[in-house]
Amino acid sequence: MRRELPQAKAAYELLQTGSDRHEMGDAYLLAYASCYVFPDLLGVKDRNDHKHFTEKFAEKFLPLGINRVKYVSDLKTSTEVVIMTNDLAVIVVFRGSEVGDCKAFLKDWATNTKILMRAVPDLGKGAKVHRGTWTALGSVYEVVLKEVIEQGGFGKKRVYVTGHSLGAGLALLCGVRMYAEGKGKPVIYTFGGPRVGNSEFREAANGLMVHRWVNNKDVVPMMPSDRVLRYRHVGLTHNIKGKDVYLDDSETRGMGSAKEHHVYHYLRGLYPHVPEEIRGRMPEPPA
Repeated sequence: MRRELPQAKAAYELLQTGSDRHEMGDAYLLAYASCYVFPDLLGVKDRNDHKHFTEKFAEKFLPLGINRVKYVSDLKTSTEVVIMTNDLAVIVVFRGSEVGDCKAFLKDWATNTKILMRAVPDLGKGAKVHRGTWTALGSVYEVVLKEVIEQGGFGKKRVYVTGHSLGAGLALLCGVRMYAEGKGKPVIYTFGGPRVGNSEFREAANGLMVHRWVNNKDVVPMMPSDRVLRYRHVGLTHNIKGKDVYLDDSETRGMGSAKEHHVYHYLRGLYPHVPEEIRGRMPEPPA
């Protein structure tokens, strides 16, 4: 009798949901989701055509081991997020700053420049966060949380929260809020994210796995100022420097560059460092 070989796992079935440390494969898959949450990268020219975007996103991710996709948005704050799942995990992917649509870009930029912090005592004593990003998160949070629970998050499935740029800031705030409210302990991976809170906010994230990726001298993670405005980064810093990566590294200082910020740079920097035994099952980064 011929023995059947086990079927090869799809990419998102390779998530290391039992791990308590940084996983390069997980980082790459979450960066990949953070990339294709942008409609123009899926060939969707009208960012207001949410139905078309959801169809194209599902078309790309269902063959990769995802079995459910839900799109959530708030038009007033221009905050957009995808919640997707498989048998192992629920992944919350926040969309970052838009540049293809002028009105959307201005809305995102308005969020980015509301740099004054506001107190959020529910996150912990003395905790303060970026006013604009907190407002943006609040516009979708309850719907996102409901969908996470419906998809099995914080039950048998690990919850990942991720995003690039402004999406990274939203992901961090969302994950810490879920944790502070006692919903569970999401795992947070961010890419090119700004600072979004003070040192007391950072303390509120104690106990969470937060992995923060920075590409070379990407300017966005250097903002807002930690010296003038007392913003602080949260979690472990991992740096892409040229062709190398450095885990649990120091914060990048000096003159930042906007050219280093594009999400493609993060995908191309991470991909060669995905373990060889699983890299062949991963979708390749854009050319």
